[in-house]
This record gives sequence, structure tokens and C-alpha cells, in this order.
Amino acid sequence: MMNLEHLSAIKLQSEILKKQHGSGYNAQELDNLITISDHMNRSMREMLWSINPDHDNLKNFEEYCIRYAEEYFERTSISFQHISNVQDPESSLYAEVRYNLLLILKEGFHNCAKHSQANLVILTINANSRSIHLIIQDNGIGLLPDAPEGYGLKSIRKRVEKLKGEVLFHSQGQGTQIDVRIITTS
Repeated sequence: MMNLEHLSAIKLQSEILKKQHGSGYNAQELDNLITISDHMNRSMREMLWSINPDHDNLKNFEEYCIRYAEEYFERTSISFQHISNVQDPESSLYAEVRYNLLLILKEGFHNCAKHSQANLVILTINANSRSIHLIIQDNGIGLLPDAPEGYGLKSIRKRVEKLKGEVLFHSQGQGTQIDVRIITTS
């Protein structure tokens, strides 16, 4: 079974080959291999983080989301800000909820970076022992009024429904807001 060390080794070997053989040795193929292994490595780390019982509280979830967003938007021309109001920070948050919320955030951030033409994204996290309310807001061009819902928004909607929550997509004037509410207690 492949683990993180194997993925890291593939990436490292690819980078070494590229340096040793320069642009004459299928540089594009090596770049693709490096990108794929890096993506797989990050995805596996995120999944492992989400199922680790040491991370099963609201405070760890909040910190991870903010750190993830800062690193994500650091690679773009989009500024990132966050607003947090986490009550009961030691309250438990099940692995399935953490994982799906993380994927919702990732998809929302990806949509902002790919489609919004924004220069600012704000993540708001309001959470307590009973619920989580996430808002991803950008100052971009907004959603086109008659455009069909794309893969990213459908994926967000599907994950929120899986968690028995609700999601609203707002786009009035400039910018888009993804508003997710999840009840975390049975």
C-alpha cells in the first residue's frame, strides 16, 4: 500500500531527474509527475488529518482551515482574511464532518481562485458545540444569473446535504458568498 513516504519519494526522484537531465529529458512529463505526486501527497495528508482523533475538536478544525486557506491563497494574487468566533473550542467534531467541511472549503476556495476574478476572500467561521456556520465571501464578478450550477457548486451542495446541513449561494452585485450551516449534534 502506498503511503506518504512513497509519494514524497516519487516527487523527490522526479525533481532529481529533472535537475540532472534539464529540459532535454521530457521536462514537461516530469513536471506533470511532480504536480500529481504533490497533489496526491497533500490530499492524503488532509484525509489523514481529518480522521486523526487528536484533531477532533473545533479549535483544531478552525486552526487547520485558516492555515490551509493562508497557504492556498499565498500561491495566488488573492488576499485572504478570516473572522472567527469559536465558542466551546474543545467540543468534539466527528471525522466525517471535519473531512467534508474541509472539502467544501477547498472547493469554495478553488472556485474563488478559478472563476471569481476577486482580489479578496474572507472566511468566516462561527462554531459552537451544536453547529458550524462557514461563510466564504469574495469580491469578484459574482455568479452569472442564468448560468447553470457548475461542478464545484454541485459538489459543495452534495457534501452539505450529506451532512444534513444547508447551503446558500449569494451573488448580489459584486462578489459571491457561499453560506454553509451544519448542525453537529444528533
